Amino acid sequence: AGFHPHDADQAKPGYLKELESLLGHPKCVAIGEIGLDFHYDRSPREIQERLFREELDLAKSLDKPVIIHSRLAEEQALEMTLACGLKRALFHCFTGKLDTGRAIQAAGFLIGVTGIVTFNNPSNAELVAGLDPEKLVTETDCPFLAPKPFRGKRCEPAHAALVLQKLAGLFPGWSAERLADNIRRHSDRFIFPV
Repeated sequence: AGFHPHDADQAKPGYLKELESLLGHPKCVAIGEIGLDFHYDRSPREIQERLFREELDLAKSLDKPVIIHSRLAEEQALEMTLACGLKRALFHCFTGKLDTGRAIQAAGFLIGVTGIVTFNNPSNAELVAGLDPEKLVTETDCPFLAPKPFRGKRCEPAHAALVLQKLAGLFPGWSAERLADNIRRHSDRFIFPV
């Protein structure tokens, strides 16, 4: 549960109480997809920033992890997450700068890799190859961002296996099985901290 930054300007007064109530459900294990989107700016930036800060504070008070959307706002999203003191965050569909990605991982946060890594633009794979495979997870962003050879079609959960295969090709010594085991371990810790 959470407000996507595209919809931040639709949050009504009292939305945090409603969100807190939703997050009380035992099957609601994280807050997200929340964050900042400075690419489309579908909601004013100051509203996005206010809601993101409020949702981060709520996540901390409830000890819930966050799934962060940070398109063209990766550095600011990281700064805000660190300032809040959260310990569990996943930067969803990361396409930012390598230095920022490394800073996200150094903070102990995870980076989500989607089908974008399989696209023809080599900069996507080069970015991911510069990160620590230990702190990466695969994701689909269904129904968007289907990996090759399904690009332009509806993305499905099964397509995460293609992202995993691409990652195995980027990291010598990391088989798809080793990556999958690592992702499972991190996913469990992300949702159910020790």
